[in-house]
Amino acid sequence: MAKPRVLFLGLDGLSWSVYRRLRGRGFLRSLAALEPRAVTGSVDMFPPLTPPMWTSMTSGVNPGKHGIYNFGPVDPSTGRRPRLYNALDVDAPRIHDIVSYRGGSSLVVNLPLSSWPPIPFRGALVSDWLSPKDYARPDWLDKSFRRELEERREWSREGPCGKVARDAAAAAALLDRIDKLLDYDYYFIMFSVVDALMHKHPDELLDPREPCIRETLELVDDVFKTLIEAFRGEATIIAASDHGNEPVRYRVTIPRALYEAGLVKPRYEPLERRLRRDRKVRSLPSPVLAVVNALVEMPLLGRAVIGVGRRLVRRRGLFWIAQGVKRPVPDPENSIVVTPLPWYYDFYVNPRYSAEREKIIARVVEVLEEAMKSTGHRFIHRVEPGRHVFHGPHEGEAPDIVLSPAEGYDLGGLNLQAPIVERVDGSWGNHTPYNMHMIAVEDGRPDLVEAAKAVREPWDYAAFALYALGIPQPGDSDSGLCSRARLRCATANYRSRYMLAKRLAARLGRGAPRQSS
Repeated sequence: MAKPRVLFLGLDGLSWSVYRRLRGRGFLRSLAALEPRAVTGSVDMFPPLTPPMWTSMTSGVNPGKHGIYNFGPVDPSTGRRPRLYNALDVDAPRIHDIVSYRGGSSLVVNLPLSSWPPIPFRGALVSDWLSPKDYARPDWLDKSFRRELEERREWSREGPCGKVARDAAAAAALLDRIDKLLDYDYYFIMFSVVDALMHKHPDELLDPREPCIRETLELVDDVFKTLIEAFRGEATIIAASDHGNEPVRYRVTIPRALYEAGLVKPRYEPLERRLRRDRKVRSLPSPVLAVVNALVEMPLLGRAVIGVGRRLVRRRGLFWIAQGVKRPVPDPENSIVVTPLPWYYDFYVNPRYSAEREKIIARVVEVLEEAMKSTGHRFIHRVEPGRHVFHGPHEGEAPDIVLSPAEGYDLGGLNLQAPIVERVDGSWGNHTPYNMHMIAVEDGRPDLVEAAKAVREPWDYAAFALYALGIPQPGDSDSGLCSRARLRCATANYRSRYMLAKRLAARLGRGAPRQSS
């Protein structure tokens, strides 16, 4: 009998609608072929952010247990994120760790927070996009990966090609060494091409014309197709995303509503637009800029001046006039409610007001409901007090308030003089709360079909994969999959081995995977 295998194929930020657009243009043919024999569905990913969701999906526990809430920890007294998370911040073993503890091996490609510093496991690794260093292990895979990266060095860093170069190199390296990559028990292979392009170049993704983008999509599809065909009928296949992504129709400035309610205080900072290196940075003449900035800080005139400026900036070729102009943005250190910068769907109560935390949280929720009612826009899909939905050793680090946007809304506005809701041209995309998945099971496993139908929460993916591999669940798993699907699932404690591996990685600053024999 063939050993059980699981292929976990990820596309960051892929929604069902974007998938159908790409499928209709002849891309992602591997998933189109998989779809008719798969159980399909969507899960509400909360919050819809890459690091916490991929970590939940591959560990089987919520952020309160694994400790990853965002891209980095927040100092709630200043709103600053002093650093990005790294692999040592992940406080729960993931599927590839557990497979290794049971004597198996894994291929892990671009799993966020998996590669710096690398925590030892049996198998092969391609570093993730959050790693400060691009590398692969073992050496034979690293040579292919570095060669493919070098071939794409000329792809413009400023345009859409630069957003996908890393994915193209990783996919090409996998295809180059595919003969050595077909004997693992578990595969996690994730590509970021969809999310990377949807944020700033949605048109380039939804109707790919650039040769670099078409090449990248074809390479990704070839990797998926090769693995699916290699293990057809013998492996369980999970194709999933960590959240959705759609073009933005409205920009929402939530801090504006909090400012009007007295929960946020302003500070004025000049706008510094990043321009192409080969383009001279223009701005208003210094005397004019000084007058404009003086007017901006006046209570009554400021809003009118900013309104005129925003209308001018939208005109083609006039964006440069905003360079150096001050705008009122949240001042985290002096506000009751702290807006972290950069902001990703989370708010904190300033520690100076911690005695009134619950009252302030309730007031924020009330203000948000009032804003949606007054604007006629249900721009929030879900809003929750963080400590009500996340539980575990790290629940004290949870944001006080967590949001997820409704489809078509970007909640990232920070200008306190901007309208709470304003229509935009859809030239960029943003996360949406629902992901997509297809799950195709190995032949003769009706229990896996029922389990696939029971996947409803982010942590269910890890539970499903471990069950398909015949491996006991972590004792602290948050998944209710086994009970919903009426499966007999054993449990085990993997934490002590994982903590030992983390200590080794922290001490050595390395811990590269070792190739299984």
